[in-house]
Amino acid sequence: MEAHYARWEKSNQLSLIAMRRSIVEHLVNGLLEDTNVRQFYESVGERYRVSDKAEVGNLLNKEFILKMVHIQSKLKAHEIVISKNYIVHHALNVLPAEFS
Repeated sequence: MEAHYARWEKSNQLSLIAMRRSIVEHLVNGLLEDTNVRQFYESVGERYRVSDKAEVGNLLNKEFILKMVHIQSKLKAHEIVISKNYIVHHALNVLPAEFS
């Protein structure tokens, strides 16, 4: 039984090393060192979900800003000048509540 546990422990440690090396560093930082593969996998999965939601938010913000810049460029091409303050004010007004 002890030999079986020793083999399992060695396999677990090798698997953890392989997993840590294959995952992006910012997801691995802060995770517990003394864990087994299952716990590590679950922790990374939870952190990835949080990171994924943040990434979606960042992409939506960037897309919105790019649209506003594009509209302003079109207006400028037609010699319609709109102040930067108005653009910022308008951008803030049309954002959904979750972007507050």
